[in-house]
Amino acid sequence: MLPAGPPGLAPAVASGTGLTTGQVYDAEFSEAGPRHLREYLLVLYKYRWLAASCFGATLGLAVLVTVLTPRLYTAGTRLQLARQSPIKLRLEGNVLDLEESERNVNGSSSFLATQVATLKSRDLAERVIRGRRLADNDAFLHPGPDRGGLATVAGQLLTALRPRGLAASSPAAAPDRTITGSADVTPKLLDRYMRYLDVHDVRGTDLVEVRFTTPSPSLSAFLAAAHTQAYMDAAEEARLGTDSTAQDFLDRQLRESRQRVERSQAALKRFASEHPNVAINQEQKVVAQNISELSSQLTKAEGTRVTMQSRFDFLTHPASDPLAYFLDRPGVQKLHLALLDLRAERAALAARLGPNHPQMIELQHHESEVAQQLQAEVQHEVAGVRARHDAARMREDALKHKLTRLEESAI
Repeated sequence: MLPAGPPGLAPAVASGTGLTTGQVYDAEFSEAGPRHLREYLLVLYKYRWLAASCFGATLGLAVLVTVLTPRLYTAGTRLQLARQSPIKLRLEGNVLDLEESERNVNGSSSFLATQVATLKSRDLAERVIRGRRLADNDAFLHPGPDRGGLATVAGQLLTALRPRGLAASSPAAAPDRTITGSADVTPKLLDRYMRYLDVHDVRGTDLVEVRFTTPSPSLSAFLAAAHTQAYMDAAEEARLGTDSTAQDFLDRQLRESRQRVERSQAALKRFASEHPNVAINQEQKVVAQNISELSSQLTKAEGTRVTMQSRFDFLTHPASDPLAYFLDRPGVQKLHLALLDLRAERAALAARLGPNHPQMIELQHHESEVAQQLQAEVQHEVAGVRARHDAARMREDALKHKLTRLEESAI
């Protein structure tokens, strides 16, 4: 028997015509057919106005941004920076020669980093602005591209439609660009100039690239050339100032030495007039001492000249390799290692990229530049050996001539 339930409810039982509680039926699934291109086209056709509106808005926005975005033009120059020593004094024990040991800061030459910082300095920028009078130049204050946006296109269209012989009569159409004077260089002008400027060194070389990016191609080229020329002028002035200081020091030392020699000769003459016999013996001793000193100096000069001559003959011999001789020099060693790295990198990429790949072409161009720099550095070292050889020979000839005259005077 079934328990009694609530009034009006009866337990569910199975029947042949309907679903009853407590029974489970298996569901059947069928695989849906693949969608065809026709269905997608129907969806696109259904929303054709929405798709056309989105496409038109995107295209119009892209064209508007392309036309209204100001164009920027970049011009650059490359400088090869090499340390040039001024007049050197013979003070081996009192000064430090920076060329004997290359100073490195974070793996890069401190000299090159110093020159890059000089090129980026606001002082050099102010020098260019004052020297070129950019504060009064309308092309620098209000630069504009040769081909601008919608306003430029409209202006060109009006110019093309203007009748012949009809020229603009307003004074604003032909602004006066005459430079009357150089205005003060304000921080705003310096900030504008520094935004245009970009200086960086070329990896693995002694080259520094100076770039200017402005809305005008002619302004970019002008600023790049002016900035480079200002840097070269400043470097030349600094070198001349150093040479002038050294020359003044040498002139002062020479005048003091001449004055001491004149005083000594005057004292010797007074002593000779007062003591004739002693003076003759003393003079002979002085002459003999001078001959001995000159002979020792001549011997050292001959040894130096022979050493320089043998070195010069070896370097100028057709079968010799000057590069192997100068590999201990910091500049030659640095360029040689950079050239080996570039050759190894090009050999590693040659099989994978091929000779006509842009990266391979750039590597070949970079390798040729480094090879030219290395050859120039070696030739510079050879020229230095030649100059030292000529100087040693001239010193030897001068000592021989002086010794001959001294011996003749002693006889």
